Amino acid sequence: MQNTAESIGIVKEIYYGKQKTYILICSMLILATAILILFIIAFLYYQRRRDEGLLERAPEYYLIVNSAIAYYHLD
Repeated sequence: MQNTAESIGIVKEIYYGKQKTYILICSMLILATAILILFIIAFLYYQRRRDEGLLERAPEYYLIVNSAIAYYHLD
């Protein structure tokens, strides 16, 4: 009788171990899917901003660069 109880205990441990593994795998897949969706949203947002011309550099940047180029050409 005790052997039967031990074997049932072993079966329960193995079953719960597999169940924990499945839960871990599913949670990892859900996390990976969420991260992928966030990357896609960020990429589409970046594309839209670039298409609208909002990501171009400020005019001050060109002024500084052109001033530096002109300064070095004078030497």
